[in-house]
Amino acid sequence: MDNNLFLHELEHNISTSTNSLNLDILKEILEYLDLEYKHSKQRKELYYVQQTRPRTLITSLGLITFNKTYYKSKTKTNGKYHYYSYLEDYLGIDKWAKLSLSCETNLINNALDNGYSWASKNTIPNYIISRQTISTKIKNINYNYIDTSQKRQTPKFLYIEADEVHANLQSRKKGNKNKIVPVILTHEGHKEDFVKKKELKNTHYIASSILKTDKLWEETYRYLDTVYDLNKVDKIFLSSDGGTWIKGYDIAFPNIIFVLDKFHYRKALNYIFKREPTITEIADSYLRNRMVDEFKILVKSQCQLYPDQKKKMIEKQKYLINHIVVI
Repeated sequence: MDNNLFLHELEHNISTSTNSLNLDILKEILEYLDLEYKHSKQRKELYYVQQTRPRTLITSLGLITFNKTYYKSKTKTNGKYHYYSYLEDYLGIDKWAKLSLSCETNLINNALDNGYSWASKNTIPNYIISRQTISTKIKNINYNYIDTSQKRQTPKFLYIEADEVHANLQSRKKGNKNKIVPVILTHEGHKEDFVKKKELKNTHYIASSILKTDKLWEETYRYLDTVYDLNKVDKIFLSSDGGTWIKGYDIAFPNIIFVLDKFHYRKALNYIFKREPTITEIADSYLRNRMVDEFKILVKSQCQLYPDQKKKMIEKQKYLINHIVVI
């Protein structure tokens, strides 16, 4: 302050100092975790210390270099020693990774939103990432790219199904072992209607644990618009359980016909009415005709029969009424 700094200089100095502090904190934490395992009883029982050497990683906070220890197993498995790096296993990153997942996610989203050039210079504090790296990351991203070698004959109707899958994480880190990944399936309906086990025609899956969901819908539109002439499609139907992320479809598909998928609809009905065909059919009729009060009376009678399940029945009732327009 004695040097009569201009405001922009002050802002720059504070920003630079803050970024340096963040990197120092991250480095201290990583090296603390590494040393904690190195001196642990568990490590001493299983591994010899092989060597400690620097490891460089590009993170969302900036470029960081920290010390990491490598280990060699004390016993052989299938006649071979096992070599191990605790820190990467604990953090859930690949031992060859150059970018952290947070960094990679920010980089891809910025590139898609603002272009490669802007993303390369503005994603990571005080570090420029090459446009070639960005291009490689987008090409290797974990969703299907479009095969445009053959443009298909455009059908009258197209179908989109959206749901979530739980991907098992191969990590020893304590805590949640699953990652929820949004998945979008497009197809042209069933190949044949007369067979008992129906097969979908021209299926295409799009899934990503990195892209924002609005980008996932944009990618779905890009695929369909490339493979088909969407101007010739009479109707596009979307079937899903109505999850929050799924409702972003209207940005890419403003004229789509959204319906609650049969599986989740029947699952909720069957839970409330215990698969009793007569009362389930009546409840189905009430919902399809938007007779909410009559439907609530049926649910209330079920709650009286099964008081221990009342809370979950009310949740299912709310779910169905909230989606009554798309049943």
